[in-house]
Amino acid sequence: MTKAKDKTPSAKDDLLQPQIDQLTADLQRMQADFINFKRRSEQEQERLSDMAKVAVVMKFLPFVDNVKRALAHMPKELENDQWAKGVVQLGAQFTTILDELGVRRIEAVGHPFDPNLHEAVSVDDEAGEGEEVVVEELQPGYELDGFVLRHSVVKVGKRTFDTSNSEERN
Repeated sequence: MTKAKDKTPSAKDDLLQPQIDQLTADLQRMQADFINFKRRSEQEQERLSDMAKVAVVMKFLPFVDNVKRALAHMPKELENDQWAKGVVQLGAQFTTILDELGVRRIEAVGHPFDPNLHEAVSVDDEAGEGEEVVVEELQPGYELDGFVLRHSVVKVGKRTFDTSNSEERN
């Protein structure tokens, strides 16, 4: 017959319990530190990935601008030319890539002037009183996840409001 072990705490157990508690607390701290380290590492990796994406997009924006300028000035006689159709397709493909990356073109013409989104290089001084609005976009602006990659370069004018229709009729 085997002798059953006594389950009552002994003096030895009383001496070891503080050490066990200390080691358990140390282990819990190490686990929490590791979880925090892992979270910070993931955030840093995401930040570096975003920075790389921004850098690549910024390098391609002048190319996209030039393709769009070329397409805007395509002669009528080249509209059915296969080479010209290829250039049109190239422009569309770059627009699709920018969309997939989350890059959004900043709306400008007809919208209120916002110095956070637009860079005014010209102001129509002949316009009357009213709200400042973008009347012409000279270079498109882009943003990524709410971060402005490049401001829209714009011409600003005043929007006048017609008050003749605002009278109350009886």
